[in-house]
Amino acid sequence: MDAPPNELLDARIAKRKRQNVQRVLRCRKRKQAGTHCVRIEVTDWAETLDAFVRIGVLAAEQRNDDKAIEAAIAALCRRGYRAIKAERETNRDDNRSGNAVASC
Repeated sequence: MDAPPNELLDARIAKRKRQNVQRVLRCRKRKQAGTHCVRIEVTDWAETLDAFVRIGVLAAEQRNDDKAIEAAIAALCRRGYRAIKAERETNRDDNRSGNAVASC
């Protein structure tokens, strides 16, 4: 025997509420950790994954693994941040020592 429509509706509403609670908890956890969740659009997906494999942030067998792709993107972001930070420190040190380089 099928459940009455009201019970089905109540079950769907309860499931939706649980999903919302989980979403809010994930958001709070990210906020406490100082991280943000963003969406990015990648137009050349296959070529992007090929590049990730070539530069070594993604294993070829993980091309369809969302978590591995997320980790690869995070690794690239960390590399970029470290490179920018190192460049700024180098420029700051050059400025202190009087070896400032003129920029165009």
